[in-house]
Amino acid sequence: MFAGHMPAPGQVELVDIPEPELPPRDPDGPGQILFQPTLSCLCGSDLPFFQGSDEYPILEGHSLHEMIGTVVATNGERYQVGEEVLAVPLEQRGLYERYVVDETRAIPVDTRVAKEHALLAQPLGTVIYALKKLPNVLDLDFAVVGQGPLASSTTWRSPIWVLGR
Repeated sequence: MFAGHMPAPGQVELVDIPEPELPPRDPDGPGQILFQPTLSCLCGSDLPFFQGSDEYPILEGHSLHEMIGTVVATNGERYQVGEEVLAVPLEQRGLYERYVVDETRAIPVDTRVAKEHALLAQPLGTVIYALKKLPNVLDLDFAVVGQGPLASSTTWRSPIWVLGR
């Protein structure tokens, strides 16, 4: 099985690693799934690892954390084998062909929505979480600095004036 490995800034290699095994169910914890990603997107938080802001080599499987895929095996009761879910790996370490993750870190994919759109549910959740930390900004003037695609998804219906570049 392949995993991504960053030996140096700007380099990603595929390395062969052992196939992950689903452990026996912990009766005191959540079930787990063996997850196989089929669709993913890069997040701005992945880029610093690629560009050299960390010590190298970086842990294998780093850095990818927004993905949709298939449940390959499970020791829990929440999901069935073959079900499509959006799963979030621990510590952004999802650059694997398959990995084990708690079923609490996955949600079913809504089949009414295109997978490419459903994939944005996880990063949009991050934006919503950040917005909840703000005080009430209704009827206040403020500036959005460094607005990328996720911030755009929260302000696209609001009047925004560009003051300068």
